[in-house]
Amino acid sequence: MLRGPLGEAGFSPKFSGHETFPFRYGWLPKYVAYVRTQGDSSNSNNSLSDAMVRLGVGKNMVSSMRYWALATGICEPDSANGVKVSELGKWLLDDQGDRRKGGLDPYLEYPATMWVLHWRLAGLASPDFDKRRSTTWFWAFNHFSATAFTRDSMLSELEALSRDQGWSLKSSATLRRDIDCFVRCYAASRNARGEMIEDTLECPLSELSLIRPAPGGRAFEFALGDKPSLPDSVFAFAVAEYVACLKSGAAVSLDALTYDVGSPGRVFRLGENGVADRLSRIEEASLGLFAWVDTAGVRQIQQTDQRVSPIGILKQAYRDRGASRHAA
Repeated sequence: MLRGPLGEAGFSPKFSGHETFPFRYGWLPKYVAYVRTQGDSSNSNNSLSDAMVRLGVGKNMVSSMRYWALATGICEPDSANGVKVSELGKWLLDDQGDRRKGGLDPYLEYPATMWVLHWRLAGLASPDFDKRRSTTWFWAFNHFSATAFTRDSMLSELEALSRDQGWSLKSSATLRRDIDCFVRCYAASRNARGEMIEDTLECPLSELSLIRPAPGGRAFEFALGDKPSLPDSVFAFAVAEYVACLKSGAAVSLDALTYDVGSPGRVFRLGENGVADRLSRIEEASLGLFAWVDTAGVRQIQQTDQRVSPIGILKQAYRDRGASRHAA
């Protein structure tokens, strides 16, 4: 039985919407600014035409920008099928973060931001977060058991899963395009000579090195182990969102945080030792929200201060030198 949101009765997957484009560095800030100043009711032809002019891109790219803003939780659905900037979007990319009056990271200059976006795509984030928009991302990091894979092997696994779950698929071609977009988000494409294609380096998630080309062929592999560019505060932010989804009391075990569907350990590919190492520092990283207990065979976190919010923890990541600006 498939555990987690993808296994829930009535779950309807989504394998399209990005128009095959991985998101680029300028897209989310530009789209947030557009929504804040102009609003977005994208079911309107007039709104779509206005967006094309103001964003300076074609119809397909407008749709893709909207998809990624919703899939990462930077924006959220509004009434009348429109879009509004979410709380996360306001703090990160708008003016509520109050860093140069443009949010905590309005230009996507910090590794912390890329980890947050990855977490929102693939993790068990806020309780009401819709995982349908990033079905392949969530499945790949939480259910796909292979360490190394090809696009074809991933396609076979997703087709089998869809049959088992009774999901309705338009075509294998749609699924193949979705998988291709997933891979290109994290691993730069190469030409026939094995050289990286410059256009594929534009997705911020490629900086995370979570997926890399496997030696000697067309395969890829997930990178396991510690992630030096992942700030403890972002890890603690993910833990806080994950624990809020569980609704299972004040204590959560190391095993759950490492291995369960949607957990930070799975999504960040840290392994048990990596998760335990970060949990040993979580009291400081979470601003006192959690305490780490490692006594008499019990290894778990306990929630100790419910006044601390996940967004409050996230702000700490941008005061931490671990969120330092990436090299220009």
